[in-house]
Amino acid sequence: MFFAIQIPQTGVLLLLAFDLGFAGLVIPLTEGLFWSRATWQGALSCIIVGSLARLTLFALMPTMFGVDNTLLYIPNPLVTPDFDGFPRLISGLISLVVSHFTYEPLRPEQALSVQERVQAL
Repeated sequence: MFFAIQIPQTGVLLLLAFDLGFAGLVIPLTEGLFWSRATWQGALSCIIVGSLARLTLFALMPTMFGVDNTLLYIPNPLVTPDFDGFPRLISGLISLVVSHFTYEPLRPEQALSVQERVQAL
């Protein structure tokens, strides 16, 4: 209710929620589905960094989707509305880097046990 009173265009909150979900959830899901070297540590770092980056840039940007940021704006000369897509890029890169450094290939005995479990299904 507090947010609805502070922002006259509540659609901005809906867009922010979708953007948080995209930066923090869709990117690690996509990496987990299509990249065999993705790790849970990379996904968790993507969720945390993506959500924090989106919230930080929301607080630092004067407008969001063409509407003035009346909820939480910290005036600064550095961040402009052009930074809007960066949280997704940042979270994806962080996930790739963390997954790269935490990836451990399966040992042969682990691979066999996984194969046996799959065949048992």
